[in-house]
Amino acid sequence: MKLGIFSKTFPRPSATELFSTVAAAGYSSVQFNLACVGVPMLPVAPVPATLLRDVKSAAQAHGVSLVAISGTFNLIHSDRAVVAAGMRGLGYLSEVCGQLGIPVITLCSGTLDPENMWREHPDNGSVAAWTALGAAIKEALAVTAKSGVRLAIEPEPANVINAALRARRLLDEIKDPRLGFTMDGANLATADTAAENREILARAFELLGERIVLAHAKDRRADGSICPAGQGIVDYPFFVERLKAAGYSGSLIVHGIDERDARATAEYFGKIIN
Repeated sequence: MKLGIFSKTFPRPSATELFSTVAAAGYSSVQFNLACVGVPMLPVAPVPATLLRDVKSAAQAHGVSLVAISGTFNLIHSDRAVVAAGMRGLGYLSEVCGQLGIPVITLCSGTLDPENMWREHPDNGSVAAWTALGAAIKEALAVTAKSGVRLAIEPEPANVINAALRARRLLDEIKDPRLGFTMDGANLATADTAAENREILARAFELLGERIVLAHAKDRRADGSICPAGQGIVDYPFFVERLKAAGYSGSLIVHGIDERDARATAEYFGKIIN
């Protein structure tokens, strides 16, 4: 298992400086974001091939693998024009994946809140929201089909897919092998005790283990605030153990931290994942 990090953790003026910093901090892979090289996360036009060659060359020079790329937008926004723009951007992002050899685009399942895609809406559990999500996932699979990239939906507390059981339902209804999930322990471990949270995570791995295409590593305090892994409620030795038991051998992607915490977090995981 490799240790990776969100590329946006390190604001740098060039791809070379970005990947040099990533490697120096102790990480061998990234979840990339085009915003790091001055392009919208979801492009509004084809990304210049020269820029992508520079990104690929810089990553290779510093031994950093591009294992995923961020493509998050509100899949079920009430304004269809917003969704349509997101799908166009997803199509361009899929082309980027083909050129950079990135195998996974990360997505969220969306919310009916029209202003904030990380804010819960009382109708997220409705039939209408579920139907809209299913249609959007099918469209996203279609616009990315040419590249063959996998789509990783991340269960989020405020989104339609807010638990492992709903994620499993989506898999059972949309039988496409390119649809998978990002496993994030902090999003799922919502109980008050460590024992309860281990039970929740164990059940999540039972339901989704074979369809995990990416793993995230942030942590959460009891008050809900995000903190570096090992400082919150997620039992990361247990989480990593379950990842390995599920046959996951990809990257564990750190995020939700400040740059100043990157080295210490890498050292923390170095004692767990190897």
